[in-house]
Amino acid sequence: MHGADRPAKLFDATALPVRAVPAGLTVASHDDEIAALAVTDDGGVAVSADRLGGLRLWPSLDGAHEPVVVPADLIADQLAIARDGEDIVIAAASSLGQLVVIRTRAGGEPLARTPVDLGRGIAMLQASARGFVALRDDMTIAAVDLHGARLGALAVNPGERIATLASRRGRVIALVAARRGVRARWIEDGPLAWGSESAVLPIDPSSGPGSVALAPDHERLAARAADGKSIIIVRLMDGRAAPVPPPAELHRRLFRPASRSCTTRRFPIDRSGLSTTARSPCSSPKTMRA
Repeated sequence: MHGADRPAKLFDATALPVRAVPAGLTVASHDDEIAALAVTDDGGVAVSADRLGGLRLWPSLDGAHEPVVVPADLIADQLAIARDGEDIVIAAASSLGQLVVIRTRAGGEPLARTPVDLGRGIAMLQASARGFVALRDDMTIAAVDLHGARLGALAVNPGERIATLASRRGRVIALVAARRGVRARWIEDGPLAWGSESAVLPIDPSSGPGSVALAPDHERLAARAADGKSIIIVRLMDGRAAPVPPPAELHRRLFRPASRSCTTRRFPIDRSGLSTTARSPCSSPKTMRA
């Protein structure tokens, strides 16, 4: 041994905290590949589904709780999750048109399970302020509330196609593709109706589920550009877009060694979706300016 001898420290596994599992709950990991995942808007709770039909609620994502088994009685390939006061509400759907709304306590204790027949296959689910919005395989929108009651349905105009849905903080938007281009159209759910529409957006019309992200301020989208090769930040008001650098380039700009010149660099992402000037690591702290 190098240096002075020191007493060995033994690892005591019994010293690890033991997390109590509420009565009536089963905690377990998935038995197969995860096929779908949804997270609450605040990022604190998640639900996942595997290809064998297993559903797991993750009451917290900080390691304090094990995933809880949630009976669903379907093989879900679409998920959405929302908070309702102290409760957690999960919407799980299969491609065959089965939808179930599951309500649990914050720790996963089951409260209610409501099957809903939407009559068609379900291509996508998003959480809204009043419940959940589903895109069906016939290009129609259907909505249910947080207790599983149906709120109605919407159809697009002839010649239009819904490419995908996106939601953030209770609002849902549909990307509608037509001959005139792609526009974002808001879905209002109290009552269910089409809302306002954006300018034409330079977005890939073949965008599918999970390919678009809505900003928390509801003013911008992150999506694949019309060329299908790059990611852009698009402002809904006027369709103006700014490119997002590829990961390698972004890493180079953020972490390149400081130089004596202390030059500024322009980044193409800020709150408005336009470029931002940032100081190099060697410059003195200054307020970033657009």
